[in-house]
Amino acid sequence: MEEEIKRFLRDNNFLPLTKWKAFEIIHKGVPPKNQRKKNDLNNIKNHVLKKSGLYIYEKNRKIIYVGKAKSLFDRIKNHYVLAYQELPGDTKDKIWHKFFFSKKNLGKLKIYWKEQKEEKVRQIIEKMLDYVLEPTFNSFFKKHENR
Repeated sequence: MEEEIKRFLRDNNFLPLTKWKAFEIIHKGVPPKNQRKKNDLNNIKNHVLKKSGLYIYEKNRKIIYVGKAKSLFDRIKNHYVLAYQELPGDTKDKIWHKFFFSKKNLGKLKIYWKEQKEEKVRQIIEKMLDYVLEPTFNSFFKKHENR
């Protein structure tokens, strides 16, 4: 079954990730100064503003997260902020903040993104990519969910 999913994703240009648009961002352990934060947010905005789609975080050639969003800018901006502080609406155990703030996920990150306007398609492709790419967030989430 996994090979069939990979074939579908390749045939529809969801794999390899080199077919996606991409940019880099740096998550550091200390909150950025105002100007750097503004520059970082502008970097995100310049790439994905007003786009809906799928996005993938990669660090050191390892997939750490697969997601989808109606607003890629808002979602990626929230992940960026979570690398420095907890946000209201995060899960009760602050799993998102713990994941994005952990030392393993700090540093230079590559964010791949692909526009996809249809929510149903985003949902399906996200699940398929999640299954095939096995991002590290999945095991992190399961470990913290069972506490």
